Amino acid sequence: HVDLRRVNRALLVRRGVLDRHIEDVGGCTVSEPDRYESYRRDGPRSGRMRGIIALACLLLALLPGCSSTALDASTTIDGAQVAIEQGGALRAEADLRALLEQSPDDPLARAVLARALHHQGRYREASVQSRLALGIDPGLWQAAYNLACHHAALGETDHAIHWLQAALSTDAVTREQVGADPDLRSLLGDHRVAFYLAGGVL
Repeated sequence: HVDLRRVNRALLVRRGVLDRHIEDVGGCTVSEPDRYESYRRDGPRSGRMRGIIALACLLLALLPGCSSTALDASTTIDGAQVAIEQGGALRAEADLRALLEQSPDDPLARAVLARALHHQGRYREASVQSRLALGIDPGLWQAAYNLACHHAALGETDHAIHWLQAALSTDAVTREQVGADPDLRSLLGDHRVAFYLAGGVL
């Protein structure tokens, strides 16, 4: 049940290929005989297909006048966090995606992008970004805390508490922060979280 198109796109982006330079033609080789050859469908009598990967980003980099200005990571991330707090999650998303085109392995940028997506109600997409951030930096508490918030918003209490425990293990999050966070409000009725807020153990 792996979405191979999405996985391949993520791998290309992670290696530095700009998302806008990746084209997904869609379709299915088995169910579209007029469009595609398919060994799975027709066996040895099938024809053969040819694929082309265009290295547009390399060609653009070689052309004079096509270089882009490098973004400063800390300035962009700080600005995005302020924008999210002020209700500008869409603007923050655009800035962070531009930064990630330049630095796809920046875990904090991915974690803040997840917050921007979360504030837009795009919880599943936010979860993907938080998990990518943890894949790059397993100790990034912000990404674990994000996942607690995403799963809480989706009503997945056990998953939310699992990720909250991971964030709390770093000592970067306080009981007061957990109790006051509106993104975690749905967890406050759970006995495990109530016990944590009263005694500091989750």
